[in-house]
Amino acid sequence: MRHVTTLEKVPFWFQIKVEANAMKVLIQNCVTKRFLGKGDEVWHESADQARDFGSSPNAVAYYVSHRGLKDVQVVLHFDYDPRLNIHLSLSESCRNKNKLASERR
Repeated sequence: MRHVTTLEKVPFWFQIKVEANAMKVLIQNCVTKRFLGKGDEVWHESADQARDFGSSPNAVAYYVSHRGLKDVQVVLHFDYDPRLNIHLSLSESCRNKNKLASERR
């Protein structure tokens, strides 16, 4: 069972409901936009099928131990609002891609 909390003392239109375990820590290929699955060589289009590393240090440790991974980034993925997702580039190609995307905004 998931526990839901609500931030208090903010206008009702700005209240955010946060579920425990609502954030996943995923590895994503920044070129294909696919997420690393539970198997080492399995990639999925959906974040729902991706391997959740639980923390960014766990995801980075996986990346370091699997140096064959190319074009990848860690994504702090929020199920309830993808606009809050945070992308942490692990490879130069992702850094360049994310930099270009942020310059366009």
